[in-house]
Amino acid sequence: MYFAFLSFILPAVNRLNLEFQATSLKIHRLHTSISSSFKGILSYFIKPEKLKNKDLTQISVSDPSSFISLGDIYRGAKTESIYLEHSAAIAKRDLEQFQIKTLNFYVTLSRQMLKRFLSNNLFSNLQLLEALDPVNVFQGKPKSLIPLAVKFPNIVDERVYEELNSEWRELTIGEIPALKDKRVSEPEKFWHAVSQERIGDSPRFPNLSNFMLNLMSLPHSSAAAERIFSLVTNIKTKNRSRLKTDTLNGLLHSKNLLQDVDCRTWQPTPKLIDKMNTKWVKSPAEVSQEVEDTQF
Repeated sequence: MYFAFLSFILPAVNRLNLEFQATSLKIHRLHTSISSSFKGILSYFIKPEKLKNKDLTQISVSDPSSFISLGDIYRGAKTESIYLEHSAAIAKRDLEQFQIKTLNFYVTLSRQMLKRFLSNNLFSNLQLLEALDPVNVFQGKPKSLIPLAVKFPNIVDERVYEELNSEWRELTIGEIPALKDKRVSEPEKFWHAVSQERIGDSPRFPNLSNFMLNLMSLPHSSAAAERIFSLVTNIKTKNRSRLKTDTLNGLLHSKNLLQDVDCRTWQPTPKLIDKMNTKWVKSPAEVSQEVEDTQF
């Protein structure tokens, strides 16, 4: 039964890990993802009244008075079906040991989640970053951007706080026709559209759009960088150790462009062709001349 229990609970943990390994922008959703995952796990063994309208960081996951009775702790549907089918053959002592073991697993997991995600400034900072979400923008959340701005002095100067907050309030309160169809779009597209808004020839939200676009460059995990290092290791092998940086960079870009298509049928886009220049494209004669110059 314990293996059935693990097959139930481990995927729930892995789903949260996948949020941190994603290459797409997730930083504005991490607070919600962590909250829902943590609360879901707590609901399996903590009394409902202990969870209701309570700050998750203030819940004592080690307090026995907060636990549901051993028999009522949720351990997954498969575990429950196995118990119902074989309950007559399971000794009372073995059942109790299994119940205590699964409870201890829940408690240890919850402690680790509290320590890693909820017991420092990370959790509160992630909540502030929900301002990146276009849905929250049009709901007027938050009322002020200053609590977020003070966390990133290297991105926004305190001398523009007034302008920054004024632009935020104008965006959240005002009706801007060009942005109405962007309400449920990805943050990247939405904030790019905001940066293109104009009053005459001047940007309408210069400080706000610059701040938000910079925030979106913040990495929410090291997974993307680790993938690049892994690719570099696979390309720059012992036999190819003299590859130049430009060549290596080109191979990485090529691999990225071809990751979802067949290289035999791939066609470059007009935009990509426009970027080609003499530095990238050389005739065979020019290549031969470079080889000769190197040898002699």
